[in-house]
Parts: sequence; C-alpha cells; structure tokens
Amino acid sequence: MERHDWFWTNTFLRAAWLGFGISFPVFLLLATHICKFSIKDCLKSHTRQAAVFGGAALLLAGMLWTVAPARFHAMMKIENLMQTGTLAHRLKFYRASVHLFKQTPLFGYGLWSYRNLVYEAQAEINRFDPDYFKDHPDPKPRRVHSEYLEVLNDGGMVAAAALLVFFLTVARHGWRVVRSRAVLQTERILAATAFAALSAIMVTSIFFFSFRIISTLVMTVLMLAVMEAVYLRNEGLVAETRGRKWSFSIYLIPVLVLILFGVIWFRGYRPFRGEMAYFKYKNAVAQKDAALAETKILEAIAYDPDSTTYNLDAGFLYLEILRDYVKAGPFIEKAVIKFNGDFAKWAVYHARGEVKYRLGSLFEARDAYKSALYYYPEFLPSRTMLAKVEKVFQEEDTITLKLK
Repeated sequence: MERHDWFWTNTFLRAAWLGFGISFPVFLLLATHICKFSIKDCLKSHTRQAAVFGGAALLLAGMLWTVAPARFHAMMKIENLMQTGTLAHRLKFYRASVHLFKQTPLFGYGLWSYRNLVYEAQAEINRFDPDYFKDHPDPKPRRVHSEYLEVLNDGGMVAAAALLVFFLTVARHGWRVVRSRAVLQTERILAATAFAALSAIMVTSIFFFSFRIISTLVMTVLMLAVMEAVYLRNEGLVAETRGRKWSFSIYLIPVLVLILFGVIWFRGYRPFRGEMAYFKYKNAVAQKDAALAETKILEAIAYDPDSTTYNLDAGFLYLEILRDYVKAGPFIEKAVIKFNGDFAKWAVYHARGEVKYRLGSLFEARDAYKSALYYYPEFLPSRTMLAKVEKVFQEEDTITLKLK
C-alpha cells in the first residue's frame, strides 16, 4: 500500500472508531435502562466469570496482535493514531466545499457536484490566496470527506433541511419506542440497537462520506426502517388492507417491466460491459498489444460514450503508443467536454495541450497548458511545456507561426 493510501485509510479507521466509541456507550446505557440492570452490580455478583472472560478476551487480543501484519502494527502506533496531519488536508477540501456552497446556498449544484466543480473552486480560491496549493498533497479530491458538506453542495439548505426533518422524525419515533414500557423488551432492544448504529454513522459522517458507500447507505436505511416499523406497529398506525383494483392495472405491468429493463440495460448492463472491455484494454496495454488495446478501448467507449476515463485513455493510446495525433484529438476533446471528475481537470487540459502541440497548433497548445495551470499552478509537466512553447514564440515570428 502506498503512503498516500495508507494515510487516508488510517484516517477512515479513526473516523469509524470515533463513531463506535460514542455509539457503543449509548447502546449500553439504553440496554441497561430497558433491561433494568446495572453493569457494576453484575460484575460484582459474577466476579469470577468476569475475570475468566476478561482474561480470555485479552489472550485472544494478544494472539491476534501477534499474527497481525507489520502494516497494522504501524497503523496502530500512538503517534499515527494521534496525528493531525490529515486535518490540514481536510481543511483544504472543506474550504473548497464552502466556496461552492456560497455560490448556490439554497439548492446546491446537484448530485455529485463536488467532484465535478471542486477544480473551479480551488482555482478561484487560489486567485485570492496564492498559497492555497502549497503543502496540498491531494489537490484532486473526489470527496469532501464530510457527508454534511457534500449534502450542502449537492442539494443546498433545502435538501439539508428536508433530510434533517426526516431523520429527526424517525429518530424521535425510535426514541419513543426505546422509552415506552408498553413495547416488548425485545423490540425496545432492537430499536436501541438501530438508534446506536445511526448515532455511529452520523458521527462518522462528520469526517467521512458515509452515504457514498453503498453498504453504509443500505445499513442506514435499514436502521431507519427498523425504528419506524416498530414505532408504527406499536402505535397501531399500520394495518392489513386490500388495495383497490383499477381497470387498467393489468396494462401497468408491461410498462413497469419495460422501464425496469431499460434501467437495467442502460444503468447496469452497458456500464458493466464497458468496464469489462476497459479491463481487457488495461491488460492489453500491460502486454504491449496495441491492436487489441485499441479494439477494447473503442468497445468500452461504444458502451459508455460519455466516460471521461475511456475517452482520455483512448486519447493517450493514440497519443503515446499509436502516435496517431489526429485520432487522439477528438477523444481528448470529448474528455474535456464530458468531464465528470474521474481525472484531475488539469490532467485533461494538459492532454489537450499535448495533442495540439504535436499537431503544430501552438496557440491552442499554449491555451491548454495555461488552463491546466489555472486549475493547478504547481503542475510541473504543464509548466515545462508552456515554457517550451513560449520559447518557440520568442524565437520565431508570430506571423510565420500562424502560417504554419
């Protein structure tokens, strides 16, 4: 694992442990309240059993620590757990997120907006603060690393308020179930478990993008559903009923089937086939089989024409391996136009500059390199190529260059 990946993985683990460290005591307090027992009194009355189980737990933990890889030992060192270096990096992300939020505070920019617009935000910040990119090891963020800020960027205050009302309503219902003595004890424990799990997720979301992870999102919805279902059942708000039949209901079935098929085809099957073709393209490149690589990357683009990744890789294939600069141009241009945050934006503009430079369009190449440096002034390849182009301008007559 590279240093960068290890750095952020350690941060994710700390965010998860923070959520667990807060939610587990909450669950214990709720469980003791529901079951009416004291942990302290229980330990006193079962001292021997507690000592045996405690010793066995320590022995098991020691054995696991012994067989754990060296990387895990390094990760768990106190100096690594207590380091605050990632906080400075997160503040860079947060600052860009707040900048975007200020532009459209009410409704936001739409789903996945941060990964697409963070480069414009960083460039604007850098105009007023030239030191913004200094000591910034990850200037191509795809997440804010705070779910709450991502919600504000995606949907603004309107979406944040709607989600907050929904969450507080369900959490309040779960809390009423936990406190109600009229509800079965098992159901109260179930609601307490869901309440504690949601507490962990919401705390972790301060420093993590929880709802961008499918498994976490499913777990969140499940915990909310558990609390609400128990509440509705015990409040008598749900009952078995027979739905009304409509005369045209039979015709809705084929319509729904067609809609479902369309969703699966365009959002599931075609992207999956594109990923499979792209995987074969990467293998072909690794094996230096240029002909197969060309076939597979074009196949991937046929399945997903707007993919920044596929178009940019096709451009690089023609640019660096096949040396067909005319064919490389349209793919690079499409990667610029259809940019979706898969790559750093300056890398896409630098690729455009490379194509224009090799085709002899030095004015367009200069503009592309300047655009790359606008988004990331510290990008050395663009700075080097821009200096090279400027040197050509100084050595040759401008009119001659235009004639070329």
